[in-house]
Amino acid sequence: MPTPLYNPYSTQIFGKDLSRIMGDDGSNGLPRVIVEAAKYIRSDCLTVQGLFRVSPPQHLVQFAVSAYDRGHPVDLHDYGPHVAASLVKNFLSMLPMPVFPAHIYPALNKFPTIPEAKRTEYVQMHVFDRLDPPVVILLDTVLRLLTGTSPCLLANVRCGFCRKIY
Repeated sequence: MPTPLYNPYSTQIFGKDLSRIMGDDGSNGLPRVIVEAAKYIRSDCLTVQGLFRVSPPQHLVQFAVSAYDRGHPVDLHDYGPHVAASLVKNFLSMLPMPVFPAHIYPALNKFPTIPEAKRTEYVQMHVFDRLDPPVVILLDTVLRLLTGTSPCLLANVRCGFCRKIY
């Protein structure tokens, strides 16, 4: 008998394929760590300086990752805003397949040359329409979170965060 692709009793989420966590169409919803980190950051951390830039103590990040992977309850207030932000970054960087696969790179590289009035349409047609549904759902949440933390998203994201999710 073949092994099922996704074991619903498995709680490990870090380093797992996004479609196995969320389902091929995203119908299983966002990973718990993303939901909880986004909620905590939006409610309590939007004014924290260097939220996605400052690295917290790695042992705290590892404790939180282990707790999520074991399915234990995690109160992000106990860890702080920088750990919550690091959990989002770690989740993205540990995905086995990058959020933006190689076939999307040409469209991303061309983006700066697109006239501003046509950029939304361009991104929809040449980037989002070519990504798997779970990736689009995840990006929607992460990008909304980033725009909430910075009035100047592109200036802050360009510096390295996007390299983590490529």
